[in-house]
Amino acid sequence: MFLSLTVRSQIVVKKFDNFVETAPVARPEPYDSLQDFRIEDNFIDNYKYIGQKIYLPSFSGVCNLYATHSSIIPASANKVAPISNKDAYLYNDFKHASSIKNIKTYIYKAVNTSFGFVNNSLRFEVCADKNAISDKYYTVLNILNREQSQAVISKIRKLRAEQNNDETTELDYEFEPNYYRGIGLYLLKNEVGDSIYTDNIGKPFISVAYFVKQQKLYDKKKFIIRIPSYEKTLSIKDFRTSKDITVSDKDEWLCEVALLEISKGDISYIFTDANGNTIVTESLAPQYQSYKFTLKDDYLKQEAAKKLKQEQFAILQKQRDTQAKLSAQVKASNYRKNCIDKFGPEKGELVAKGLVSIGMTKEMCLYSWGTPYDRSKRVTADEVYELFYYSYKRNLHFINDKLVQIEK
Repeated sequence: MFLSLTVRSQIVVKKFDNFVETAPVARPEPYDSLQDFRIEDNFIDNYKYIGQKIYLPSFSGVCNLYATHSSIIPASANKVAPISNKDAYLYNDFKHASSIKNIKTYIYKAVNTSFGFVNNSLRFEVCADKNAISDKYYTVLNILNREQSQAVISKIRKLRAEQNNDETTELDYEFEPNYYRGIGLYLLKNEVGDSIYTDNIGKPFISVAYFVKQQKLYDKKKFIIRIPSYEKTLSIKDFRTSKDITVSDKDEWLCEVALLEISKGDISYIFTDANGNTIVTESLAPQYQSYKFTLKDDYLKQEAAKKLKQEQFAILQKQRDTQAKLSAQVKASNYRKNCIDKFGPEKGELVAKGLVSIGMTKEMCLYSWGTPYDRSKRVTADEVYELFYYSYKRNLHFINDKLVQIEK
């Protein structure tokens, strides 16, 4: 279908009087599903989470799970609604049930969990209905900074105050984000189409993309447990039986990636060995534990690489030894030639072998045995007597530069 000329003529191009050119801006890094959600130092880098799906696991209790569901509020101010008391815990005192029905709160799908009196004022504790928010999927629509978040909260608080006439009644706690690294609220959309705000999309929320990636990488895969060499074996509690089991280094385990209620928002890695023993961890290298799990394929590659490195080192070492041996032979041959050239065939051969014999000169002995640790000398009218002291009581006696005695 084409627009008529009349309609097209109504299109107006807006003019920007104070338009300022800026340097090109790089697109924020896309979300890498190899890592779970984390708050980035640079605020704009957190926009990579927009469009991502997150999941809030089911949980026991009414208002548990780090009060995350208490900080879930509707995105529209007109969604401020009466508290439901169908799951209320009123401690067998129902006289205030009508008061509960008349109170309105900004908590999403609010239920009353308890009440009491503070300074003669009736106090209600309120949180989101776990059945309405848990075991549900959400999509991240936007991330708000401090100024944007405060504007949203102020608007909802104002409307709530206008709709609650009893000023002496203290309602649910005053919700306030911690504004960590500048982030206030996250705008989410749930499965039924409601838009809601929360101050956290990390634990206990789980990134769907991250969970799927972890399953793809590790679910139904074989792992090898590694234990420090100084321990060799470990005693660990079996997850299913709570009994102590002995685990040895390099044992093989099969991994299952799942969500367990006890994990409270963490992905669980369930490892089972051939005997049916079970270990559950929140990571492949659990904190404060001396053991870790390595994919069997990676372990085999590491071992093959280590073996190859050892073989290459052995070959290199053999080459070095051979080269050193050849160098020593060349050096010995050159030394022998020099000795023979200097002292003649007979004495030169002995000197090259490190031997001394009667009749050798001091120079020959010094070449053969090296410098003595001490010397003594006596000169008379007829002769010059010298004594060379070597270790192990090997002493050489010289008269007029000739070796006359080898003391042993």
